[in-house]
Amino acid sequence: GSKEFGTSPLNDPEYIKALYPDSAGTSTGLNTGVKTYVGAIGVDIYEQALVTSLEVASAMGKSTGIVTSVPYNHATPAAAAAHVSQRNKYHEGTNQGTLDEFNNTIDPTDNIFMQYMEITQPTVILGGGHPLGSTEFKFISEEGIADLRNGSVYPYTFLERSPDAVNTLMQTAANLDVNSGDKLFGLYGCRGQSGNLCWRT
Repeated sequence: GSKEFGTSPLNDPEYIKALYPDSAGTSTGLNTGVKTYVGAIGVDIYEQALVTSLEVASAMGKSTGIVTSVPYNHATPAAAAAHVSQRNKYHEGTNQGTLDEFNNTIDPTDNIFMQYMEITQPTVILGGGHPLGSTEFKFISEEGIADLRNGSVYPYTFLERSPDAVNTLMQTAANLDVNSGDKLFGLYGCRGQSGNLCWRT
């Protein structure tokens, strides 16, 4: 049940159960070494970007990647390569309008998808979130997937769910040269699995 306002460790031994963290804040902590608030992706309590382990590796010239069985821009994987104030800023369509509550212009990269594509650019992104395996366009916008399919907007070879997805992924990956800057984005997900890869039958 929910806790009433005013409970504290001094008057309620169940208090600690009401203050559990979420995967956004804990993954940010794991990837940056800095404790932050619930819902934070790669930012501190003042919403300032933190340097992530993926960014450190990239700065050292290493290949980097986001490989997950959940949607590619869900909180846990996103905290390695994005910096947004709320975990549900999945793509450019998730920001409501162009102005925030203080009438400031919202940066077009203030979402996980655009930060992956234009800022941190992991070498490999593999995960769920395909619109046919989730709730329509919850994890990627129609424009975003069209741009990936187009192949000339973002620096990624794009693969998506298909009847022979495993073999296509293996063959494509084998022909990529990361030393020449090749990058791979694979977008998958099973119907009825909330954007996740198949985990039950």
